[in-house]
Amino acid sequence: MNHLLHILTSKTLGLLLAIPVLACDPGLQEPPAEVSAEASGEVSPEGAEEAGVAAAVEASEVVARVNEVPIHAAEVEQRLDRIDQLYRHARRPFNANIRQAKRAEVIDRLIDHELLRQHIAQSAVEIAPKRVDLAVEERVEEHFGSTTAFQRYLRAEGLSMSDFRREVHESMVLEHTLLGEDGSKSAEEPAVSEAQLREIYARVAAGRPAAERVRVSSVTLSARDRQRAARISRAKCAPDTLPEEATHRELGWRQRHQLPAAAGFRLFGAGDAPAKSAVVPAPDGSSVTVYCVHERREAGVRDFDEVEPLLRERANRALLESKRRALLQSLRERATIERLDTPAGE
Repeated sequence: MNHLLHILTSKTLGLLLAIPVLACDPGLQEPPAEVSAEASGEVSPEGAEEAGVAAAVEASEVVARVNEVPIHAAEVEQRLDRIDQLYRHARRPFNANIRQAKRAEVIDRLIDHELLRQHIAQSAVEIAPKRVDLAVEERVEEHFGSTTAFQRYLRAEGLSMSDFRREVHESMVLEHTLLGEDGSKSAEEPAVSEAQLREIYARVAAGRPAAERVRVSSVTLSARDRQRAARISRAKCAPDTLPEEATHRELGWRQRHQLPAAAGFRLFGAGDAPAKSAVVPAPDGSSVTVYCVHERREAGVRDFDEVEPLLRERANRALLESKRRALLQSLRERATIERLDTPAGE
């Protein structure tokens, strides 16, 4: 029995891994609930308004200190306001008693975030900027589906693009430190074997048909290279046809709604012979992306090869989360943490 199964029961593991098959296709997911709860309270001052917000946060009451670093009441209230919005959106009550209970949870999450931030700051791990940029693009596409939805999320969370990029960078550094200095441990010791994944697939995939889908890759070119798009399209996005600055990605299996509208229209057109490629300019004209179809499957139950990457990714996330919790416990034991907030009624 591997390391992950020592931590998780088979029932819990099955639930964790079944989620992508049942409901969490890329492009459909809401941002994870803990993204907003654990988001950094720092606001990058990129203009007078953001500078004013940052000053207001720093001027507010201190509710906790983590190794002498303060956590301010304004940070807590911002997150509580966001939770209030989520409750209202779900048409659930969020009264004063619930807010007070959530307040303690939010402070705990901010303490955890600060502990991890300090741990990452002391790390010698370096992540290439291009890798961070690619990870940002992938997360935006996976969780939000469009730049419009992503911008709405940033506004709701009070984050700037640089804040979001910094959080992605920090998560990549943390993942590197948790999985080992060379990152090879997860490759040598998969969290879950293929046999276990197939067993889970057999239990949950049947009866969950998907719409028509394509196995697709993409190539993003800068505006100055857009004249190469037609040749790359004819070459089916083959890596050896790309200029050095191009970004090539294997997107796996995607349904129409999981692609940009222009690409989905071309690749899933109403005609009998939908296009095998699509060229989609960025809204700001700074780049162009070529989408190439390599295989097409009709509506029906997904094959194992379609969901295996999602199942394995969820298993790896479960392993990372267990390691993150163990690290936090260790950091809390060594840290100097002061809680200055006083619950109502005390």
